[in-house]
Amino acid sequence: MVFGKGYASQRNIVLYTALKNHIDCLLYLDDDEYPVAVMNNMGSVSWIGQHVLKTHLNYLTVRHHLRLSLWLHFADPDILNSGEVFEVEEVNHAKFISGSNLCLHLKDPSRLFPFYNPPGARGEDTFLSTCLSDRKVLKVPLYAFHNAFSTYNHVLMGVLPTVSDQ
Repeated sequence: MVFGKGYASQRNIVLYTALKNHIDCLLYLDDDEYPVAVMNNMGSVSWIGQHVLKTHLNYLTVRHHLRLSLWLHFADPDILNSGEVFEVEEVNHAKFISGSNLCLHLKDPSRLFPFYNPPGARGEDTFLSTCLSDRKVLKVPLYAFHNAFSTYNHVLMGVLPTVSDQ
């Protein structure tokens, strides 16, 4: 079941391989997220590069996640500039995490859980979030642009929208 089909199983295979090879930490990067923060400056959009790998290695945590596929939310400049790390609060028996750009500390394998999602469904991050009551989960001051519907295919080549649809 742990190594079956689906996203959770794929994550478990990578996690198992990392543990088997005595890797200290594991960073899952989403292929549809770009290392840029998007800020709304009075209707004009600003893009700021982010150091995803460096930031995660500094904190070995779950990053501050922002989904921007529908242009409904923008990066908070105060969070972006503060460098401050926040512990994720538990709400309804879960600590919210995002499955994308997720960094796990692997030094103590007994503190890890396998990923799970129902057959034919997603949600491996949601199910994992319900197991984290006694785990320290942190948000770090890092944003990523989520291009879920492949609307903006040239962001990494510098083709950046400048006006918000919001």
